[in-house]
Amino acid sequence: MKTTECSSCGNQSVPINTSMKIDGKIFCTKCLELNFPTEESVTGKKVEKLKDPTVCDFCNKDNQGIDLPAISNLPICEECETKIRNRTFPNWVKGFFATIILIVIFSFFWNWKYYQAYKDLTAANTSFQKGEYSDANTLMKKVADNVPEVEEFNTLSSFFSGIDLLTKDKSTQALAELNKCKDKLPEDYNINYLITKAKCNSCFDNRDYNGFLKESKKCLYMDTSIALSWAAVASAYACIYATEGHYSSEVLARNALLKAKSIDNTSKDMKDYYNKIEYRIYSREILTSADFNKKYPRGWVVN
Repeated sequence: MKTTECSSCGNQSVPINTSMKIDGKIFCTKCLELNFPTEESVTGKKVEKLKDPTVCDFCNKDNQGIDLPAISNLPICEECETKIRNRTFPNWVKGFFATIILIVIFSFFWNWKYYQAYKDLTAANTSFQKGEYSDANTLMKKVADNVPEVEEFNTLSSFFSGIDLLTKDKSTQALAELNKCKDKLPEDYNINYLITKAKCNSCFDNRDYNGFLKESKKCLYMDTSIALSWAAVASAYACIYATEGHYSSEVLARNALLKAKSIDNTSKDMKDYYNKIEYRIYSREILTSADFNKKYPRGWVVN
């Protein structure tokens, strides 16, 4: 861990990660609160959060005074860098129903309807892998309706429906469907994560921003290497800043946003999400995705 000197009180042992630079001067936490007690007191000033290059920004591992390699200007230890760069796409998106398909193949010799269910199930899985969740949901419902005696099909139908509803920002309905799958699917389906994500989005829809923050932190706790999890925390803090105006919430929003960008700063979906969060911080106006896209069809830029 490296230290720096506070320009206000002269303390030379201030941990870099707890300091803040304002208009080129470094302040410790105590002096920051004394000199800049309100948001208005830093209006028009250049505010920078300093980063200790020897402490991992993800796991806070201290590298004993030796600078760590950086990703998007954030110091990252070897373990966290490996985890980030080798991160596989979430397993629940890949869901492959080998066991269920075996049941269908076995049952083919018993009844023709199982053959049709096998075809629809395979097509549903293919659509799901392509991200065509609406088509996958329709096909899976057909399977469940045609073979109601196989409980697994009903569970998978609820799972597909929940994912489809989540992608359509219908979080409350998605939560009801995903709750039907709880304790009924393998761990790889990440049902607990999806349920928490649905709760997170539902809180936003209901303007419960403290609840939004609570649930988004739960998602982040489950996996800190997903950019979307960090962005959701940034979005929640931005909502609280927009409604309450606390400077600390703005700082926390920007820090979480920076971590999200360090993981994924190239995909279009994430860049669009970051743009919405940045607009919320800048304007202190909370818009739904639909309203934002209608108001800024080409994205928002600072005038």
